Amino acid sequence: MGVGLVIKRLREKRGLSVNALAKLAKVPQSSLRLYEREERDVPLSAIKPLAKELNVHPFELITEELGITNEDAAIEVASLVSLEKEIDETNQLMQIALKLNMAIKELGHKLTSKEIETLDSMLGLCHETLIQEAQKTSESAQAKTA
Repeated sequence: MGVGLVIKRLREKRGLSVNALAKLAKVPQSSLRLYEREERDVPLSAIKPLAKELNVHPFELITEELGITNEDAAIEVASLVSLEKEIDETNQLMQIALKLNMAIKELGHKLTSKEIETLDSMLGLCHETLIQEAQKTSESAQAKTA
């Protein structure tokens, strides 16, 4: 089943008319009709707003056409959510490292050697953790392509 037929099935399941879904998703009604009849491919720019208005993840619209099972899609979504969390944690760690670095630069002349040593150790720990996270991400990406 193509993307257009999946959209049509979900639209009808929600009890929406073509006009209503087109307005909600801000997609031209004529284009939506062509998508549902599979006379035109659904562009990626339309997938997300249509999925949102149909209360489904965008993967649900494209899985059948790509030959992906719902289980495969769920695994992929879970890995994306996990990756997003890792990226957020890495970004937070990077912000902490930058703040520590700025503190050392701005306050360096006012800090005792012990305080500078402590801040430098914290910065080093952040650096090591970022390197480990980058290695994990790289290894994970290599494993997926292998």
